[in-house]
Amino acid sequence: MERSYEGAAALMLGAAGPLAAHLDLFVTSLINKQYVVDVVYVKARHILAFDRWLAKSRIVLGDLCEVHVEQYQHRNRRRRRYIRTETRRRELCDLTQLLHFLRVQGLREPARSNFPPAADL
Repeated sequence: MERSYEGAAALMLGAAGPLAAHLDLFVTSLINKQYVVDVVYVKARHILAFDRWLAKSRIVLGDLCEVHVEQYQHRNRRRRRYIRTETRRRELCDLTQLLHFLRVQGLREPARSNFPPAADL
């Protein structure tokens, strides 16, 4: 099956979770950055699966953070099949890129540091 940028963008039409309104813009940004078609397609599939998981878990965009990405990474698959380490690594990179994109767009707050402020020390 030959993939195209339109095919990756068409995947986003099936999104119904909290990210649905922003996924088309994200895919367009990947295309504008001249990512290869196959890379855009795989990123789109990973992010669409994450969006479905967010909807199933009832997580709204306003609450989305790195903790949810970590929970998603440790999920059990429906068919109980093993998820390859390389696939999990790529998912993590794609989802981290998505969170960064959402922050740049002003849709998410900046990442919080795990360290307490100097004033608290």
